[in-house]
Amino acid sequence: MKKIFSCFMPAAVLAAMAAVSSCDPKTVDEEPLTAPTISIGEVTFVGSGSSASVTITTSGNAENVFWAYAEASAAEPETYTPEPVGEDGTVDISTPELPAGSYVIYAYAENEAGKSETVKTEAFEIASITVSFGPVTIDAEKQTATTVITPSANAESVSWAFADRYAETAPEASEFTKAEIAEDGTVTISVKMKPGNWRFYAFAENSADKSATVMSDPFIIEVIESDKELIKNFYGIEPILNLTAYSMDINVEMTEDCVRYCVSAFSGTKGADGKDILSYDEERFIESARNSINPNQDYPYMPFNVFTKSKVVPERLLSKGTLQSDPTSTGFVLNRNSAESGTSGASLIPYIVAVYAEDADQNYKVYTTDVFTLPTPTFGDTPEVKITANEKTMTSINASYEAVGDCAKIIRGYCLPSEAKADSGFDSWDDPAAVEEFLSSLAVTYTPFEWKGVPLYEDVPKALEPNTDVYVYAIGVNPDGKLGKLCYEKLTSASPELDGKGGVNVKFVNEEPLGTLNFKVTLTDGATSARVMVVDENNYYMVSGDLEWVFTDEAQDYRWTEVTVADLEASKGIVSFPALYPSTTYYVHAVAITDDGAVSPVKDFATVKSEAEPEPEKIDYSLGKGTATIENAKEQTYYVPSDGWAPESWEVDLTYNISKGENTDKVYKVLIREMTLDINDEEQGMADVKAYIEEKYPTEEDYEYLSPVEDFTQVFTQQYCPSYDSYYGGTVIALVTVDADGNYSVADYHAVIGDTDSTTERPVE
Repeated sequence: MKKIFSCFMPAAVLAAMAAVSSCDPKTVDEEPLTAPTISIGEVTFVGSGSSASVTITTSGNAENVFWAYAEASAAEPETYTPEPVGEDGTVDISTPELPAGSYVIYAYAENEAGKSETVKTEAFEIASITVSFGPVTIDAEKQTATTVITPSANAESVSWAFADRYAETAPEASEFTKAEIAEDGTVTISVKMKPGNWRFYAFAENSADKSATVMSDPFIIEVIESDKELIKNFYGIEPILNLTAYSMDINVEMTEDCVRYCVSAFSGTKGADGKDILSYDEERFIESARNSINPNQDYPYMPFNVFTKSKVVPERLLSKGTLQSDPTSTGFVLNRNSAESGTSGASLIPYIVAVYAEDADQNYKVYTTDVFTLPTPTFGDTPEVKITANEKTMTSINASYEAVGDCAKIIRGYCLPSEAKADSGFDSWDDPAAVEEFLSSLAVTYTPFEWKGVPLYEDVPKALEPNTDVYVYAIGVNPDGKLGKLCYEKLTSASPELDGKGGVNVKFVNEEPLGTLNFKVTLTDGATSARVMVVDENNYYMVSGDLEWVFTDEAQDYRWTEVTVADLEASKGIVSFPALYPSTTYYVHAVAITDDGAVSPVKDFATVKSEAEPEPEKIDYSLGKGTATIENAKEQTYYVPSDGWAPESWEVDLTYNISKGENTDKVYKVLIREMTLDINDEEQGMADVKAYIEEKYPTEEDYEYLSPVEDFTQVFTQQYCPSYDSYYGGTVIALVTVDADGNYSVADYHAVIGDTDSTTERPVE
């Protein structure tokens, strides 16, 4: 329109307009300011690769760019960071170092006219920090382990530690040492270690993320044999002191270079060629000694005691066999003969003593004695040991030992006459010389007591019955290692004492409710309580021969019920017992107890027979009026060819619906397998099914494990049914209904027949 209008204006006017236009800026035709546009470049990675950088390009009219980042799976951020746009219309941005994951950078530009659309990068990945170990090399002489740790390129530092390979957890964070990564991207560590089984641990990290803690392969720093003497005069049998047929002491003298040691003894046997076969294995001994000196703190078990001073070590300290915190030791047991106790011609057991000693650098040396055997026992007259029964019950005896004379140790043992006769035929307990000879030949199974001048007590470790004899024997050993007198005593466990004068009467009242036997209990003749026992015929054999023991042994209180005068007053004299077995004979016994604790003789009362369980009422299936029908029954038959073992056969899958008629409360679906019936006569078939149901489901209790049909819109499926066979029968689905009056009836059935002409095989799923 401007061009058309100018054609009809005079030249002077046009010139004037041109002049005005060139001098007055208000009349210039300006472009209106529009909202900026923006684009975002490809992501590059900065430094170690954990920071992302991108260039954002605007249309040139943007004042600021706003940007943010988020995980790729997260929503768009709500908070953005502003950046001024450069003269060239671009902005370079970099994220901080990010943890491993998938991220997106978002951006938009803005000026006074408005805001651009928000753009975002493609999702980019910040790689995980990883770290790995190279092989561990060992300098055995220097006892150092060296390895190279290689972190991923995005790591800034590596932290490492080492720990026992059998530790259940990695070292604590405070135990790790931080190391700088070398220019070649690795960290080399070389550590002097104590002998043992070890692993290195390491993790890498940067300011944003941290790798998992990884382990090196396990490695072993071997112990080094010392070139110094650590123990004095340990050769031959010189260190063995006070050797007897049952005991010994080991003299261990440390040198100045020794800081600790373990000492133990090992037994063996005689081979067929007469040579000694010892259980001692030096490598295993060294390992066990080291485990004792440096026990695994997750389970600080110590095979041996650890000594830091020269010491004469008795046999009770030659084996610890307990946890570090346990002050006790299992000790080492010496036995002279390798054959069974008392057997003539038994070979002598060979022994050896070994010491593992260490210096301050944990270098070691092992010393062993010569092989030796134990001498024939020679008994003196002193010291003697007095043996008494400190406490006894019907099943236990606590024996007391007290030495008379100069005594250092007490050897002791136990023997039941019944065991002696069964094992060796010995039965001459009335002949003191024979008893002494027999007891001296027995295998010792306990380390000697240390005698400190006060009586020692120990439970006889034998399973005893009331009024049972046990021979307890002991031998004192003087400080010079000489055996004293072999002393023994026959101790007898307590017998049941039933001399109380109280009286009790127990009379059966009734069995009400069923399964509970009720008795009227009456106390007489000063009785303050009674113990009543009711035992069924199936378990009576366990108590019938030991009734006196059962009633007087508090440990068997689970067998009887004790009732007091107050109990009987509260229950009006009635005491009840469960009758777990119907139609079963129960035996009734009781004792009375007076104020002084005296128990009366066992009194027998009349047996009681529990009632039989009532027969459940049988269902009369003719009374039911309910109806139900199997509908839409469809069979699909699949041919199963012979596999060379089983002959060819046919499988049938059945689908069907169930409908429920009027006056029907419940419908049960009963699956019957391998049932033969007349498949050509439906009426006879129903009679066969009814007969089966009446036999297999005669009472309502038989339906407790069946669930009634809940969904009558469901299509029911029964798969893998065999095709009907006149000999083996087939699968039958029967419906049993319960009407509104609770009466049952057999309503319908379907017999699975199948098509033995089918050649269709079941499709492979």
